[in-house]
Amino acid sequence: MANTIDKLRDDFRDNTNLVASRMDRILAQITATSDNTASPETLADLQALSAHLKELGTDPNNPVPALPPA
Repeated sequence: MANTIDKLRDDFRDNTNLVASRMDRILAQITATSDNTASPETLADLQALSAHLKELGTDPNNPVPALPPA
């Protein structure tokens, strides 16, 4: 049973890391364009969400940490 739970946690972590990587690429594209209309607050919020996705599943004792404040 533990192997199944560990695999599920690992698969979940890997998937959320892929989503976070895509978010990071989109953020880089937004900040690289000269017509960037995203506010610094929006960019910071997206970066915080990306970091949160990367945290999911990394700590076996706290696999789903609290969301960062909005």
